Amino acid sequence: MTVSGQLPVINTQRLSAASSIESQVNALNAFQPEFLSTYPSIASLLAIEQLEGRLNIHPKVVVTAAETRTKEMESNIQKAWNVMPFNVYGSTEGGAFNVDCPSHRGIHIFEDLTIMEVVDDKNQPVPDGSLGNKILITNLFNYIQPLIRYEITDMVTISNEVCPCGRSFRLITKVEGRNDDIIYLRNASGLDIPVHHIHFTTAVGVVKGIKEYRIVHDDKGLIINVVLRKGSSEDNVTNEIKVNLIETLQTLGVKYPDIHIRFIDKIDRDPDAMGKVKLIQSNIRKAKTGNTSS
Repeated sequence: MTVSGQLPVINTQRLSAASSIESQVNALNAFQPEFLSTYPSIASLLAIEQLEGRLNIHPKVVVTAAETRTKEMESNIQKAWNVMPFNVYGSTEGGAFNVDCPSHRGIHIFEDLTIMEVVDDKNQPVPDGSLGNKILITNLFNYIQPLIRYEITDMVTISNEVCPCGRSFRLITKVEGRNDDIIYLRNASGLDIPVHHIHFTTAVGVVKGIKEYRIVHDDKGLIINVVLRKGSSEDNVTNEIKVNLIETLQTLGVKYPDIHIRFIDKIDRDPDAMGKVKLIQSNIRKAKTGNTSS
């Protein structure tokens, strides 16, 4: 990880996402940033710290990147600092080649730097307004290591609407995670039905007593790791999660697996992945594709 620095024009401080939220709060209270850029899961946790009175900062700009940002995360950020966060979408291979503008109508594709093709599972283009199975990236700036139709498993939707900001770049209107986030559940006929992660994050994320969570699908069922907000009831949160999930899965016509809810002190972050958190993980699907690692 890079370290903090004092530049002639701007002072910066870089904190590890794998460090405790308490240490991040202390550092930010001392530093008082005007600009905050981090993972959406971290920004949401910091927003809760602000709302509950332990953090006291007043950033004018908040930028999130590198993880899926849920509506609940976005809402926490807005409530804490009264700003609409910007969203940067990129990759190690292609760089930060997409970002939204102050209109917040979607994420502009920097089409002078990158060609982005939204395709189905057979690499055929999908029409604007339709969710793709993955994207193919061709960079136009890296002459040392060109990438031509490089596959990234992100599922996005591109719109052809014109943004009010006047920029001509097309807009990504939805970024719905990776296709390997999809969980497969059986229907009444015994067929495997793909269930998009948004059905799980919507059912769990709306529960008010939750600070953060992570869902793992394995041969035991759905294991939902939950960190409670202070003053929340384990019984109430457990009941609400199960009711929401069962209702959602019944609506989709699939059999719901066993649901195991574990209450923990914090969600562990992978220091080898720069502290990112994978919100949904399906170990069963990895086993189907021949990769049994977790």
